[in-house]
Amino acid sequence: MEWIEKRLKEGTIDCHHIFIDNRAGMVIHNANSHEELSNDLMTFPMYQYFSWEIIPLCDWKQHYEIIINMYKNAGSRA
Repeated sequence: MEWIEKRLKEGTIDCHHIFIDNRAGMVIHNANSHEELSNDLMTFPMYQYFSWEIIPLCDWKQHYEIIINMYKNAGSRA
């Protein structure tokens, strides 16, 4: 718990939740690179006992703008 509390306090982790129906959970972890994330996760004391699935997140507005522009550009080429 100290590992998680420290990162929540520092802002490295935005949130940590446990799924009620099984032995899993989710964390929103901020990192500047895959390597930074990997290195930090490997310091988690119970790292070896978990199966990790890492899903990158991005800001919704920025992502939607990219997709909208992609479709606009595709339409102008048709």
